[in-house]
Amino acid sequence: MGRPKFFTPSEVAAHNSAADLWVSFLGKVFDLSPLMDRHGGDVLMLPIMEAAGKDISHWFDPETKDIQTYVDPQTCCLRYYTPRGRFLHVPPTGPRSDWANDFGEPWWKDQSYQVGRLSSKTRWIRIINMLTSQEQRLEVYHVMLYRVMLYRVMLYRVMLYRVMLYHFMLYRVMLYRVMLYRVMLYRVMLYHFMLYHFMLYRVMLYHFMLYHFMLYRVMYHVMLYYFMLYRVMLYYFMLYHVMFYHVMSYHVSCHVLSCHVISCHISYHILS
Repeated sequence: MGRPKFFTPSEVAAHNSAADLWVSFLGKVFDLSPLMDRHGGDVLMLPIMEAAGKDISHWFDPETKDIQTYVDPQTCCLRYYTPRGRFLHVPPTGPRSDWANDFGEPWWKDQSYQVGRLSSKTRWIRIINMLTSQEQRLEVYHVMLYRVMLYRVMLYRVMLYRVMLYHFMLYRVMLYRVMLYRVMLYRVMLYHFMLYHFMLYRVMLYHFMLYHFMLYRVMYHVMLYYFMLYRVMLYYFMLYHVMFYHVMSYHVSCHVLSCHVISCHISYHILS
């Protein structure tokens, strides 16, 4: 069985609602929230709800650990003393047909509702973090054991460590997101840079090929012009030679004819 847990009166007073109902009596702390869930609409729960978060030790006898009793002056019978009204599991003062006593143990004797012990004396201690100069005040009970006190200090340091770790992880995540954003921005810029150069390369290649194509066409026309010029010159050259040949033939024919004429004259003179 583990060591019982201790609670201060301020910790018990924090549980003062119908959904979270704690009471303390005779140095014990009881959580009556399950009882409230089962008997929420019962009128006998009103005195308990009014005492939520308070100490009700004055309802009980410290010796018998039961509800205080008194002797009824009318009936001279021993009755439970409930000045705030009868509450759950307290029998009525007289016989009644709606009273059922098959509930087992009353709630103030049922140990399943007990969650710890109530500290009789409390004191405030200061815990100072020498690294960060942070100060934390804790309310502890007077006879708190060293291990429990150390547990609370360690719990505070663990919570501080978790907060620091959370901020560190948050910083890492933010840094990772910033780096990822920069990498994505760099990749986008690199993509646009490469796309720009690729388009520029294609445009330059297109103009280069267009320039060479036009140059080839110009060279083709120049060569065609020289070819036609060559054919014309060849034509005129051949025409010139043909005409020269005819002229020379004409001159030779004239010369031969003149020789025949001269020879005829000579022959005529010789015969005459």
